[in-house]
Amino acid sequence: MDASDGVRVSVAVSEVLPGRESEFLSLTGELHRLIRQRGYGSDCLLQDAMNPTLYYDVRTWASAEAVERCDADADVQSLWRRLDKTMRMQPLVGNARFIEGQTSPVVPLFRAPGDRRAAVDRRVTGERRSDLDRRVLDLTPPGMERRNRERRSGLDRRAGWDRRSHETLPVDTGARTVEELLAAASKARLFAQAAFSDFKVGAALETREGIIVTGCNVENATYGLTMCAERVALFKALSEGHRAFSRVVVVTDAVAPVPPCGSCRQLLWEYGGDLEIMLATPSEVKARFRLKELLPLPFDARFLSR
Repeated sequence: MDASDGVRVSVAVSEVLPGRESEFLSLTGELHRLIRQRGYGSDCLLQDAMNPTLYYDVRTWASAEAVERCDADADVQSLWRRLDKTMRMQPLVGNARFIEGQTSPVVPLFRAPGDRRAAVDRRVTGERRSDLDRRVLDLTPPGMERRNRERRSGLDRRAGWDRRSHETLPVDTGARTVEELLAAASKARLFAQAAFSDFKVGAALETREGIIVTGCNVENATYGLTMCAERVALFKALSEGHRAFSRVVVVTDAVAPVPPCGSCRQLLWEYGGDLEIMLATPSEVKARFRLKELLPLPFDARFLSR
């Protein structure tokens, strides 16, 4: 995609109508395949862990022109009309018409340099800053360029051994099979402390040496102190001296794949880099992602000044 075009992301939340979940998932899968096949973009469907009837559709558009072509595609609109009968949808962030006759707020989540349209609406996104230009544009003060290059090329004082590079390393020959990781995560899930949500999660984190470290979610009555399975596994691994990781399996009993939350993604990135993330049920892996797909614009030690 041309750099001047920027990246555009649309996010919508759908509440599935009673008894229509199977039809909703089938039509959504068909729509996602059509959008991908015609080069309009790619989608990720996320199920709300606290309310299984809610689904979040995160779409990354190939370009601004792709948004317009998709909007005019008769096949896409036909699928939307069928899908609209299975759920109630509310656009959260977007720049495209989701259903024929309805226009979502025109809000580019990430803007390319030179894009002078209105900044992200704080009432829509909750973003405290007026936009995300500080993460997109080069706003380095004069005279700081050399210092920043030197700092980021070496060992940052706040960046440990594992934050210097997030390049994916080859997995050691002693790596475990997917079946072993799935079994370990499923077993860990049985120990989950989920008295409040009854949503049990197990995680199996594989080290570069082929060692499996597991974790489960541990809830608290305040919810804010709840610890996710992925972080439990990561903290356990770090406390046992492991410093390099290749992939993690997350197991739930939900119908749709359940990805790590934002806090887990941040910590997995900082300590593991571009891990492979496998989302599964106790019996099978449902989806695979690289962490960069789930956390496309991460904040890490490279943004911190001395």
